[in-house]
Amino acid sequence: MSEKLNFGNGENDPLNGFDATPGPDSFVLSGFDAAPLRLTIPAGIYFCQIESGELTLEIGDLYFYWLKFVLVGPPAYAGFTVMRAYPLVNLVDLSLAKHDLDMIGLTTGKQLLEPFPPVGRAVYCNAIISLRNANNYPINEVTDFLPDTSSDWMDCST
Repeated sequence: MSEKLNFGNGENDPLNGFDATPGPDSFVLSGFDAAPLRLTIPAGIYFCQIESGELTLEIGDLYFYWLKFVLVGPPAYAGFTVMRAYPLVNLVDLSLAKHDLDMIGLTTGKQLLEPFPPVGRAVYCNAIISLRNANNYPINEVTDFLPDTSSDWMDCST
């Protein structure tokens, strides 16, 4: 009456082959075992690439502009990702967002609707990353950043 459960390809180890098992809609779970357990990094100043910026509509009519920072250095933390959200709710929030986004060339509302960074460009910065507790769960956040003027808006098309 009972059948052996199929968790992958393994006979003795039921989880052997887990990563090769397709999930819902044939989604392959191949990155699960390789995913790092590091959820946070120490607070400090890190050299980052601003990989993307995106305007999103959250709950109700609350708009946010999100920046995605990917650490370049130091090498021990390269590839770690930290996000920064700019709420676009009231005059104070809009002023703070405009101050920071202006530093990376986003000076108009129209630009917030376009892909960032523009194709063929890379934006680097020195980001101050903090570590705080959110509902008893440690998280990193970018509290401030300063574009790296030596490499800001590098042409990556060559």
